[in-house]
Amino acid sequence: MKRCQGVMVLLAGLVLVLPGSLMAQTATSQTTPAQAPSPLDPIAQACANDPNPDRRIAACNQLIGALPKGDPRVYRILDARGVAYFSKGEVDHAILDYDAAIKLNPRDPVAYNNRAFAHFAQSQLDLAIQDYNSAIAIAPKDSVAYTNRGYVYFTAGMQGQAIQDFSTAIKISPQYIDAYHQRGVAYYILGKYAPAYADFNSALKLNPKEADSYYLRSLAGRKLGRLSDADRDLATARQLDPHIEAEMGKIGLK
Repeated sequence: MKRCQGVMVLLAGLVLVLPGSLMAQTATSQTTPAQAPSPLDPIAQACANDPNPDRRIAACNQLIGALPKGDPRVYRILDARGVAYFSKGEVDHAILDYDAAIKLNPRDPVAYNNRAFAHFAQSQLDLAIQDYNSAIAIAPKDSVAYTNRGYVYFTAGMQGQAIQDFSTAIKISPQYIDAYHQRGVAYYILGKYAPAYADFNSALKLNPKEADSYYLRSLAGRKLGRLSDADRDLATARQLDPHIEAEMGKIGLK
C-alpha cells in the first residue's frame, strides 16, 4: 500500500500463554523449574502467527474448545481470530470477534484498535474514531493508534484534528516515519507548504529510499519556489518508482 494512501496498521500480534507453557518464574517460586511445554503451544503459535488465515482460524477454534469455559484468556484468541477473518476479507466476522473480545475484557486496547480498523474498512468513520478514542484512553502512549486515528480524521476531511494526532504520534515516537509522512500530506492539502516540506524531509532522513516522500517533497518544494530541488526530488522519485506520477495522480496529488 502506498504510504500516502494510508498508514493504518492492524495491531493484533499476540502472545498466547497457555496452561503448562514455558513461563517466567514468579517471586514466590524462584527455585521452581520452568514447566514443560504444553501440547497446546503449537496450536497457540498457529492461532497467533500462521500465515494461512484458514489454518489460523482453525487453530483459534481448537484453542477456544480446549480452554475451560469462561477462561479470561479467550479474549486474546478472539483478537487473533478476528485478524485472520479480516485478512480473508470477512470484515463482519472480524468485528463480531472484536466485539466478543471487548465484552470479555473491556480494557483490551488491541481489540479496540483492530475493530476501529475494521470499521474504517467499511467506511464507518465515526465508529472507527470512537474505537480509537477507547484504545487511546486505555493506552495513551500508543503512537500507532494516534496515527491511525489521524488517518481516519484525514479521510473525513478533518485535517486539523489529523495533524494534531500525527503530531502526538511523533512526540511519542520521534522515529515514526508514517506519522511524518502523513502529517506532511495533511499540511500540503491545507496549503501549508513549508511544514509539509519539513515533514517529507524528516521522513526521508529516516528512510531515504521512499519514492512517495521524494515525490511529495518535490510538490511542496515547487510550491515554495525551490525549483531545482524539486526537479532533483522528482527525478529521484521516478528512478525509485517509474509509475510514481500516475499513482499519485490517481489520488489527486500532482
